[in-house]
Amino acid sequence: LEEVKNKLHLSVYKDKIVSASTFNKKLKTESNIENLRVNFKGFPETIDNQEIVDVFKKFGEIISIKTHKGNNNKFNGSGQITFKNEESSSLAIEALNNTKYKGESEIKVTKYDLQEKYMVDNNFYVCSIL
Repeated sequence: LEEVKNKLHLSVYKDKIVSASTFNKKLKTESNIENLRVNFKGFPETIDNQEIVDVFKKFGEIISIKTHKGNNNKFNGSGQITFKNEESSSLAIEALNNTKYKGESEIKVTKYDLQEKYMVDNNFYVCSIL
């Protein structure tokens, strides 16, 4: 499984970059991951992960952050944040969706949609075909 993940991750399929990783089964069984994770987009490409974490951490404890890269292999302004609890993700969506980041770019923060069709044996998934 790890070998397949390593071959697929950041490979190119139909001129798109593929992201592949193992599925955190423990997180899925402890709470519905769709209610813990939020999608975000619209951040400036020059922002770093710490700045994104700083925006979201006021809503609760963050378990992980995943940022997406474009064809140029640089941050494209989008990704996901996973919170420790559902209330934090709901608060972040409510407070941040359709707001301006530092008065400039409009950001979107929405509920994460776990696409089961990409999962194989609940251990591996492919997503973020940008």
